[in-house]
Amino acid sequence: MPFFDEYILEVKNGKLSTPPPLNKALRVEKIANNSPAQALGLQTGDYLLNANGNPALSLDMDRIFGKSNKIDYTFYRPQTQESILVKTKALPLGISYAPMSDAIVEKYQRHNFYGAADWFTLWERGDFEHLRAAGQACLKSSLIGKLLGKAKPFPPANLMVAVSDIEAGNSEQGYNELDKFALKMHEWTSDFHSMVYYYNALRAKQFADSPKAREQIAMALRTNDQSERIRNMAEQLGVRSFEDNTMLGRMPDIDFDLKFLGGGKGGFRLRQVLDRMGDEQILPLCLMASYRGNGPYNADLRTYLYMQPILKNKIHPMLVITDTDKRRKDRPHWHENEDLARKKKIPLMIALDGEHKFATSFAITGAPSYF
Repeated sequence: MPFFDEYILEVKNGKLSTPPPLNKALRVEKIANNSPAQALGLQTGDYLLNANGNPALSLDMDRIFGKSNKIDYTFYRPQTQESILVKTKALPLGISYAPMSDAIVEKYQRHNFYGAADWFTLWERGDFEHLRAAGQACLKSSLIGKLLGKAKPFPPANLMVAVSDIEAGNSEQGYNELDKFALKMHEWTSDFHSMVYYYNALRAKQFADSPKAREQIAMALRTNDQSERIRNMAEQLGVRSFEDNTMLGRMPDIDFDLKFLGGGKGGFRLRQVLDRMGDEQILPLCLMASYRGNGPYNADLRTYLYMQPILKNKIHPMLVITDTDKRRKDRPHWHENEDLARKKKIPLMIALDGEHKFATSFAITGAPSYF
C-alpha cells in the first residue's frame, strides 16, 4: 500500500467485551484487490459501524467525501470481537458494503423504490425471502392503485418476485414472469439483463441443454462479471469470462472521429488522447452504447470523483464515449455525478461518436462498459 501510506493517518485495534448493536451497521460485502482496505486487513463479513461519527446505515458518503478533509471509519470484526478505528485523509478504502437484510426491506418499504443496488445485494446473499419482501414493497402501492384503476406495474419489482418464486421452487410461475420481463428488458439497465440470462442458463442446465446454458451464462458474465453467483455458475459450466470476452483477440479502431460534448471543444480521435499520455498513465475509458447516461453510470462516476484527486498523476482524465448526444430530461439523476465533476472542476471528457463506430469496434453488449 505504499502509494496510499500518506493518506492513512492512524489505525487502532481494540477488544470489545460485548458486541456492538448492528442494526445501524453496514456489512462489508467485498474488498477490492490491492486496495487500502485489503492492506489494512479488513475482511468480508466485517461491519462498518460509523464514519465521522455518523451511523453507517444513515451515511451519505457523497456528502462526507465532498465536504470532509478527513474521515474516521469505525469497523467491527465479529470473529474476534475487535473494533478497528481507521483515520484517513478523505480516502475511500476500496470496500463494497450494504445494510443488513431487514434494514434493506425496511428501506424499500419506506421509499417504495429508491434503486436496484440493494435488491442485487439480497440476490447475491441468496436471501430470497427478503428479496421477495423488498420487491413486493415496491409493488404495494401499485397493487392498491390497480384496484383504483390508476396504477402501472413496475417490471423490475415483478422480476425480483419472479426470481424469488423460482428459488422457492415455484418455477412455472416464476419463469412466466421472468419471460414477460425479458420481452422488454432492454428498457432497463444491464444489471437486470444479467439476472435474466442467469436464470435462462439455470433453466437450460436443468433441461440438460449445455450449449444453451453456456451461451446464456456467458451473456450474464458480459453484462455483470462482478457477480459471485454468476461467476460460480459460469465456473460450473466451464465458461470463463476472459475466454468469452468480446474484446479478446480484437484490435479496436482508435482512429474514428469523436466530438466533445463536455470537457473539451471540437473534434478529436482516441489515438490523439493515447499519444499525449505519459508512459505510466492509465486511461479510464467508459463506453456508453445507446445511452447518454443511466443509473449504473452515475453510480460508477462516484468512485472516479473520489479517486481522481488522489490518483491524478497516475490516471488520465476519464473519457466517456457515447453514441447518444442528448440527455433524457426525465432522468436528471443519471447525470448528478457528471454535473458534480464539472462543479468541483474534476476533469471528465464526454465525447460523441455520431456514427456508432465504437460500439461496433469494441463489440459493446451493455452500458456502461469500462476498459
